[in-house]
Amino acid sequence: MARRLKTEPTSICQTDQLAFIESFTEVRMNEVLEAAVAGASLAAGAAIWLLAGYLIQRFAFRNPKPTAVTVIATSLSTSMLLFSLGALMTIQFR
Repeated sequence: MARRLKTEPTSICQTDQLAFIESFTEVRMNEVLEAAVAGASLAAGAAIWLLAGYLIQRFAFRNPKPTAVTVIATSLSTSMLLFSLGALMTIQFR
C-alpha cells in the first residue's frame, strides 16, 4: 500500500512574483490591442483599395457591372502605375 505524505500545500508563486505576472498579462493585452488595431487598419486599407478599383471600373471605364476579377485587376494596375509615377518623380527631383 502506498503511504500518503502529510505536507502542507505550497503556493505556486510567491507574493513578489504575483506583481510580475500581473504586469506580464497587462503587456500581453497591450500587444493584443496593438495587433487588433493593425489588423483593422489593414482591412480598412484593403477596402479602400478595392473601392477605388470598383469606382474606376464604374465611372472611368463605364462598366455597369464590374466583376471581382476586374476590380482587383484595376486596383492592382492602378497601384503599380502610381508606384511607378512616384518612383519616376523621386528620381527626377533628386
